Amino acid sequence: MARVLTDPGSRGELAPLTPPAGAVAFRFDEALGLGGALEALLPLLLTGQRAAGHRRNFGYPHPAADDAAVVADALVSGLNPQLALRREAPVAVALEDAVLRCVGTRLLGSPPAEAVFTSGGAEANFTAVVAALHHAFPQVQGGGLRGLGRAPRVYASSASHGSVRRAVRCAGLGDDALRLVPADRHGVMKIAALAAQVRADRAAGGAPFLVVGTAGTTGLGAVDPLEPLARLARKEGLWLHVDAAWGGLLAFGGRGDALAGIGDASSVCFDPHKALAQPLGTGALFTSVPGALTAAFRMEAEYMPHGEAEPYARGLPWSRRFVGARLLFTLLARGMPALERAAARQLAVGEHLKEALRSAGFLLRSETPMPVACFVDAGPRGQRGAHLRALAAQVGMAGAGHLTLLRGHGPPMLRAAVHTTATDEAVVDELVAALVSGRAASSAARASSPAPRASSSARGPEGEVDGRGFDGAGHGADERRGQHEVHEGDP
Repeated sequence: MARVLTDPGSRGELAPLTPPAGAVAFRFDEALGLGGALEALLPLLLTGQRAAGHRRNFGYPHPAADDAAVVADALVSGLNPQLALRREAPVAVALEDAVLRCVGTRLLGSPPAEAVFTSGGAEANFTAVVAALHHAFPQVQGGGLRGLGRAPRVYASSASHGSVRRAVRCAGLGDDALRLVPADRHGVMKIAALAAQVRADRAAGGAPFLVVGTAGTTGLGAVDPLEPLARLARKEGLWLHVDAAWGGLLAFGGRGDALAGIGDASSVCFDPHKALAQPLGTGALFTSVPGALTAAFRMEAEYMPHGEAEPYARGLPWSRRFVGARLLFTLLARGMPALERAAARQLAVGEHLKEALRSAGFLLRSETPMPVACFVDAGPRGQRGAHLRALAAQVGMAGAGHLTLLRGHGPPMLRAAVHTTATDEAVVDELVAALVSGRAASSAARASSPAPRASSSARGPEGEVDGRGFDGAGHGADERRGQHEVHEGDP
């Protein structure tokens, strides 16, 4: 168990396994005791999820949690401080504020006016939409959207995260309020198209108030041009929110130049659980607009102190967990330079991945500073979904990695991303070698049969290929075959 919890390349299975029937049918009226509960659950948990931080998981941004953060989470669960009010946990609140200032300054170039830890990018994006709405239209606090007289308009790239659309909907603006601006073939928002849409909406009597730029889209890793976005936002009087949930990695990995202009944003979201090896549920929102969060979320209550900017007034949650303890412990135990080296290492291995794919004759379909490569095979069959699914399945059968199949940006393409320092150049080279072998096997199969044949891996539910994968050990003879999946698209 100790190895499972401390080796970043050996936590659980690379691909999730379906538990056998009845495996999770516990009777909760029978007490097993702490030891019995752990004995019953640990094997299920280890084999029933895709391994976080597996060195061969080239799928979603899901690194392993730093041990220091794991210890912090356990300590916080035991102490259980309440961070809604400063007077309830003054030390914890002050420590969180210090961590937010440190990370926000590194990301934005200057200390944020306000900041708050969130459960992740989705909550941060929602918080930003609400803050921007109340900043632009203070009257909505009393009269709601009906009193505006004009239709509010929000703008985001067609490649932006789905949580932006959800935030606009759940803020009561409705889907029609969101204008999805066309992106180029690399997933980057077209600024000219944005400017034209803003002008058209104003001419039609609409009320543009918010534009969302993305730094590191989940699929292609696209980074919108933040400097032109900031100039346009200033010109048009728009709140600029930057979704840097994943792309904030660039600021810590020595590629802050790729985020030029982010310091001019009104708000920025960032997920340390994607970029800084923190447990899931560690997100953050920073704003340069003084008092914007408090103005949107503060509520008076007879049992709460008046006249102070308390933590509960910075976002939707009222009771607040000491989320910042995770990153606090990591920063104290490792130091910021170690986090920067880890981020730079991921970016360097990502560049090695792109070059290795090019050298092997694969065609990259996007340009990005992020450690992700979206690619197809060369040749007339190389862009066909069936061929790409077969390649990914063969890579899984060889125990070389987990890939995703990305759709929504034209023809399908394979996607491989580096999310952990456990993934090194040797692991990348093995992945590319498996892709080359898969290509050769596919060509040989076609040459030996005049009629098209189905892949040896059976097609599962939509977006999945059932083949064989391996467990979290990730070391030669220690690898064990399991089930492999290829999901179309990304979360």
